[in-house]
Amino acid sequence: MPGISEKLKNYSKRVMGYATTGSASDAEYVETKDYQVVAAKILEHEWDTEDYSGGIEWNEFLKIYFKKKDNDEIQEIWTPKVMTRSPYHSKYDKKELWEDNFVYLERTKVNRIKTAWADEYGDTSLIYMINLDDSSLKEHKENKYYD
Repeated sequence: MPGISEKLKNYSKRVMGYATTGSASDAEYVETKDYQVVAAKILEHEWDTEDYSGGIEWNEFLKIYFKKKDNDEIQEIWTPKVMTRSPYHSKYDKKELWEDNFVYLERTKVNRIKTAWADEYGDTSLIYMINLDDSSLKEHKENKYYD
């Protein structure tokens, strides 16, 4: 998809005493009737740069980029961020999600997709349904990892 490589680059930012770095661990591509779609699994590290009172927080989520086939404007949707590793104590870590470093992407209906966190074997955990026509995101009823 033209223009997507720039959006998938690693990034780093500092805002009000916090630093964040992020990178895509995996990306998948699919086409629907009217859209080109890329879904990427994102891992962000965030830490306090002023008081250093904790460790590094790991947040993971999906970014879905899509554009109409007859238009160059890329739109994006983010799923909610999930803190998979706590900066304060390991009892808050979501270890059952640590292996889900990949993204699953499937066309389901005319302009609808299903995307999810996936492990190396293709087993999925957090699942989302997206209607590209109205940019709506629907979470699977069993998703339960939000802070």
